[in-house]
Amino acid sequence: MKVGVYAGDYNLEAGAFSAGLEACGHRAVRRSASDHCPGQTESFGAVVITGMRGKGRVILEDYERIGVPVIVMDYGYLARTSGMATWETGHWQVGVGGLNRPPSFECPSDRFDSLGIAVKPKGKGNVPLVLGQHIGDPSHGLGAVEMANWAQWLCDAHGARFRAHPDSPSLAVDAERADGPLDAVLADSSVVYTLCSTAGLDAILAGVPAMATMPDRACWGTLSGPRLPSMAARRTLCARLAYGQWTLAEMRSGLAADFVTRNLDRWH
Repeated sequence: MKVGVYAGDYNLEAGAFSAGLEACGHRAVRRSASDHCPGQTESFGAVVITGMRGKGRVILEDYERIGVPVIVMDYGYLARTSGMATWETGHWQVGVGGLNRPPSFECPSDRFDSLGIAVKPKGKGNVPLVLGQHIGDPSHGLGAVEMANWAQWLCDAHGARFRAHPDSPSLAVDAERADGPLDAVLADSSVVYTLCSTAGLDAILAGVPAMATMPDRACWGTLSGPRLPSMAARRTLCARLAYGQWTLAEMRSGLAADFVTRNLDRWH
């Protein structure tokens, strides 16, 4: 299969996934995402983009319009990469059709089990928590004013504390701040409210129910709600998430490309 990979020449994850496609017998054709013009499509069996910033959304919409699946890469879900220091060791999400789109079908638990991440019983915290996200992030699209209004309403309605995203620490919300390590903050929380943050996944793994305002944009959105999902439901979700993320080494080897391309028709 000929796969269009839209990214800059030096994009690390695009290079790794391209190498994996070639290792699986596919043909990876590199294209510049920044030079893409609306409606400018080619005859590809699938397309790869790295995130939804810049021209990412335009490329996705152009190819989805003609029925070509779009593979989207970004930071992962569990033991995830979080910056340059963890690019090689952390996990990158590799989904189809947008951000935070892990496999929709049931997956084995082996990849999740290998991470050694605990799924904890219900916690004993008693204070609601509102989690801010990075202003303007493509996963939600809200600006500073919109997000501040959203967070303020929830804090007022539920008597909640507010925790700002580390990349948007100055968001103006008049509420008690919940600073310090996230795991300690979650231990004191009774429920978490968020737009669609991956921190909501951290919450339900820590035994705290989480509610997403945009559940369709959250990797854990199917488990969003005021009650903590069962241990089995959370483990089933994590098994799917673990097959929706890969390290750069796994990408280069072809493991990621093989799994995703074999399951394109099942991904929705």
